[in-house]
Amino acid sequence: MYQKPLLSLDQTRRAMDAMLDKAIQEPNRPVAIAIVDDAGNLLSYGRMDHCRPNPQAFAVRKAYTSALSGQDSVAYAERLKSQGRSVSDKYLGKSNLVF
Repeated sequence: MYQKPLLSLDQTRRAMDAMLDKAIQEPNRPVAIAIVDDAGNLLSYGRMDHCRPNPQAFAVRKAYTSALSGQDSVAYAERLKSQGRSVSDKYLGKSNLVF
């Protein structure tokens, strides 16, 4: 029987804590962080105090994009650009994609 590995709650919490610990080293640059599974479903979300709404929405969308493309969003953007495409292309079919 095929069983794909999943992030546990403990793994997700430790990952979020590690990222927020690093982010709070620059308190004047508040960030939002989203962790998703391989299908782009939200597992955990955190944000620093005073984080504006735009980064909050982008955190979830960037995590979703990375999950669906199987690579970080910068690499995905570069791949699309090299093909003369962008996430705004209607034929990609996913409105939540962003980089």
